[in-house]
Amino acid sequence: DEFKDPIIAEAETDASGFYRIAVPAGEYFVKTFVHPNRGFINSEEKLIQIADKEIKTIQLKLRKADLNITGKIFVDETPVTNAFVWGWSSKGGYQETFSDPEGNYQLNVTADDIWKIAAAQEINGAFYKSSEVAVHVDQNNITIDIYLSKLIDLPTSVSQNTDATKPTV
Repeated sequence: DEFKDPIIAEAETDASGFYRIAVPAGEYFVKTFVHPNRGFINSEEKLIQIADKEIKTIQLKLRKADLNITGKIFVDETPVTNAFVWGWSSKGGYQETFSDPEGNYQLNVTADDIWKIAAAQEINGAFYKSSEVAVHVDQNNITIDIYLSKLIDLPTSVSQNTDATKPTV
């Protein structure tokens, strides 16, 4: 019942960081999202209750990463270049990156949290992905290698030029 009939509302902040979201009375999880390339991590998610006609002010504080999860991405023993690597935390954080030419990656994360990380890449017409790995981050940087497994062969792409004035199938 917790996620029955969910309401998803969003707003962008103005230049001063203010936002306004109108919702009916109820219980809500409030969180931020900021793209990882901005150098911040989302605020911790907050659970709030709003009564009918109530106006509530909630301050959400973006966080700076204080630690790193680093490692290499592999298929068998071969490093994987340009693999997409992502991580999300139990406290609402999200980070993403790509592996370098030697397969190395670095996710900037927050301490005292559980981060779930994974990676994926298309290799020679097949889609490879890792399982999510739960990483308990305390007060130290962590090194963990990620291994990709082949999930499926991808269909070959098809390109076709057509006259826009005629039907095409």
